[in-house]
Amino acid sequence: MNFRIELKKAKTSRIIFACVWLAFLLLFLVTGLVQQKWIYAMVGIPATLLLGAWQLKMLEGLYKDVTELIFFEGRWFIIERELKVAIEVKKESVIWPLWVTLKYRKLDPSKPNQTYQLILFRDAMKDSDFRKLSRTLKFYKAE
Repeated sequence: MNFRIELKKAKTSRIIFACVWLAFLLLFLVTGLVQQKWIYAMVGIPATLLLGAWQLKMLEGLYKDVTELIFFEGRWFIIERELKVAIEVKKESVIWPLWVTLKYRKLDPSKPNQTYQLILFRDAMKDSDFRKLSRTLKFYKAE
């Protein structure tokens, strides 16, 4: 089984994370109203805004370097900055219902033990591609 997955910008995940950070903001406001201790809200709201903005910015550039994932004849490759790079998928890779945490190492002799991590959101690819990826990852991981 061979396949090629093109990674697009994940839209739903950004909306979900934005809603989570909005819930934190509301929590600080409600806590301030109920307990009349606004010091927590004054510290928590700016911190939440900064962390939320940082996370959404990181999600925006998530697939800036890696644009495709390829599985061909039992070997894994990624397209990184227009270059095809052979990788070995680690057994610590985790499949979740909405994303896959792909831990891998590049088959580069100069950095033999350096491990990378890539989060592949379900909405960044076709649903059929996500199913193929999750099924294939169950069988083709390094020991």
